[in-house]
Amino acid sequence: MKKFFLICTILILVSACNALPQVRPTAIVIVVTPTLPPPTAIVIVVTATPTLTQAANLLPTNPPAPPTLLPINPTAQPLNNPTAIAQPSNNPTAQPLATLARLTSTPIVSAPIPTPYNNNVPGYFGPHQNGFFIYISDRKEIWAFMGSGSAPVVTPTKSPTSIPIPNGQWLKFPDTFTASDPQTDPSIVEPTGLLQPKGGFGKVWRANPNVRAALGWATDWERPYIVNITDFYTRLNNALVLQHVVTTPDGTNYFVDESKGTWELRR
Repeated sequence: MKKFFLICTILILVSACNALPQVRPTAIVIVVTPTLPPPTAIVIVVTATPTLTQAANLLPTNPPAPPTLLPINPTAQPLNNPTAIAQPSNNPTAQPLATLARLTSTPIVSAPIPTPYNNNVPGYFGPHQNGFFIYISDRKEIWAFMGSGSAPVVTPTKSPTSIPIPNGQWLKFPDTFTASDPQTDPSIVEPTGLLQPKGGFGKVWRANPNVRAALGWATDWERPYIVNITDFYTRLNNALVLQHVVTTPDGTNYFVDESKGTWELRR
């Protein structure tokens, strides 16, 4: 009885389900995509490796000639450097008159003129028949002034008057005299009333026959005094030329031009 009742209940439920309308399911598809950055363009250039023949065709057919190098003059010296002034050798015997080094005027178009330098320094004066020696202690040099006394004088081309101005040749030597050097040469006999110069003056006088002949014999022994000397440059033909004004014991001024190797009396 119970089984019959259970079967009837199942049949009723099945019939009720079949009586319901059939509903078709609807499919909804959701597509999710990530947000990407904008693309970056990469350009790859591929070139072919040239052959040796192609590379040779790129070379110039007429290559330029190599530059010509000028020889360097090892004796060239700048003028605006004071140490560049040519100096005689320390050996006075190696100083013939014609080959003594003097200042060479090097063109310096725009170089400023240095300020003149004046100084009073201890020195010595040695008078001779046709000139004199001056020793200047601060530069340890002996200056020879030749062409005065009984020697003839000429009128310089720039003289403001027709009166001849005493002038002559000027040379300078390093003072190499030491205590071990002889004061004079006993084999040289001076004429009566004249003297053989001694010390540094005598060493230069004996070692340079041309200076000895130009100056003649000493007329008195050397004597000390304070030398007033002015060094200055002047512009000549676009070059700086070193010049001096030096005094003797009597206060006379002598103008010296190193570029010419000359002196002139300044009145």
